Amino acid sequence: MKVLVIEPEAEFRKKVMGFLSQAFPHAEIHPYDPTTSGRPDADFSWTGFDVLILDYHLGGEENGLDWLRAFKHESNRFPATVMLTSAENEEVAVKALRHGAHDFLRKRDLSPHKLAEAIADALNVRYRESGVETSLTLTSARFSKSFFYGQLDLAFQEAEKNETRALILIRLDGYDGLRRSLGLLVLEDITRHLANIGLELFRFGRYRPRATRFSDASIGILIGGYENVKSLRAALEKFCERLKASPPVVGENEIPVSVSVGAVVINSHSVDVYDLFGHAETAINKAAAKEGNAFELVHPGVEVEAADVEQPHVGEFDVQGAVEENRIQAMFGAISAVSDRSVAVKLNDFFEIDPHFVSATGELVPVKSVFDSNSDEILAKAIDRWSIREGIRRLFSDNRSPNHSPAFLVDISEASTRDDELPIWLEELVAELGKEIRLGGILLCISPQVLMRNTKQVVPVCRVLSNRLGVRFAIKDLEDPATCKLCLAKIRFDLIVLSNNCTRSLIGKDRASMESRRLLEFAFRKNLLTIARGIGDANALHGVISAGVDFVHGDFIAPEQEEVEAAIGIETVSIDDTADWRQ
Repeated sequence: MKVLVIEPEAEFRKKVMGFLSQAFPHAEIHPYDPTTSGRPDADFSWTGFDVLILDYHLGGEENGLDWLRAFKHESNRFPATVMLTSAENEEVAVKALRHGAHDFLRKRDLSPHKLAEAIADALNVRYRESGVETSLTLTSARFSKSFFYGQLDLAFQEAEKNETRALILIRLDGYDGLRRSLGLLVLEDITRHLANIGLELFRFGRYRPRATRFSDASIGILIGGYENVKSLRAALEKFCERLKASPPVVGENEIPVSVSVGAVVINSHSVDVYDLFGHAETAINKAAAKEGNAFELVHPGVEVEAADVEQPHVGEFDVQGAVEENRIQAMFGAISAVSDRSVAVKLNDFFEIDPHFVSATGELVPVKSVFDSNSDEILAKAIDRWSIREGIRRLFSDNRSPNHSPAFLVDISEASTRDDELPIWLEELVAELGKEIRLGGILLCISPQVLMRNTKQVVPVCRVLSNRLGVRFAIKDLEDPATCKLCLAKIRFDLIVLSNNCTRSLIGKDRASMESRRLLEFAFRKNLLTIARGIGDANALHGVISAGVDFVHGDFIAPEQEEVEAAIGIETVSIDDTADWRQ
């Protein structure tokens, strides 16, 4: 995320940038001093920024509203704007919103948490303005799991200043039975209904709620600004009553469901995020022992003893803990069509699923950077299934835009390629969707080395997946036609993913380039489509297109994540259906 901070006072500008760094550690922050730089030129690139933090007082004759009026209409993608003001009356705030600001904050109230909340609200408003379809559970900055964890981490800092914050965990009772009787897609609508009620209710109470999905059956909501524990308890009672009065409707039928709610006051007695969720799980299990919609409110250090939660090892990422706690989020890399041949296979909305772990502070950690799939095959298979399931859920979600029919490329581990339980698991998952479904939108990507090492196991698994379910396959890291020919003799592939060396050599004119071009010619004769990954600049893009590659993928041509999310739909889902995923 790129943030532009326009603030005339050097000390306050430094303070704002510090708050931004706490709330968004990976943001790219650009300061702008209006007293020295003056009014931006007419060709100033506002579209290069995602967020604008704009002070009302600019230190000269003009103010922030003047700049908004002058520049907002000149850009069709003006940044999400948060205006800062030291004014105590509402008039400036009303004018700011009227003239194009998406949210505003008074300087005296500024904190990392409140600034992050305001930015999230501003981004949401901007998405709606741009015509992007959103819902209360659509993944965006506001409902991203990484953003949510980052907000939790900030909430501890706010609690030290006596700011009221609480985590509310809502779990659907009897999920497994409902899933078997209603199917996964209906359960999506029910869970979305729970999120809608919770967010609308807490928003109406001015608690500025933030939400994310933690599993198929549970939702987390972070709220703040309540007066005291008594008022928080009253809000939870109202949520339970509201859900009873407004059950989810499927077709024309009301579905009687109940929830268990665990709420935890965030204070100094909650040591960290792991401890916080330990309290929430304890509370939600107590609530589950009650009849109907029920909640349990925990005030650490006052009402209960601290939860016994195992802490991760210092200095290393706790992969197993991240999987068990569903701290995983997909990033989607757009794979763009660049040849006439690519149109024939209807893969114009094509994405690579790249799973990331979410740290307790909200940092996104690529799975490949902290986990070797050969070190724990059970974990590797669990992560693969999560990625496949993520693609399937988005393929058939009613929450996806009707104008898009996406396909997903999923790199799978060696353990999954020889897992004869994978087709059975996938068939059961498809059966739960309640439709006759062919999974041509799922392309599993394996390497030649894995195929050659495990031919007797891989081939039967792939044939079942292809024949029964329509799953397609890609072979990755190819460099020469001989290897490609050997692979094709064993499995039917639709796509070839070129190795990084092969992609780089296509730009040159040496011997390696000739071998890479022979691979492309072989693929063309066999009617196989090709993907070049790692496209980082215009020169590389021009080179692979000239060579005849069909698809490209890389940072240079990647659209922004919120645009990708708008195309493909729903929030991140759980690792698996059951807690005992190691069985």
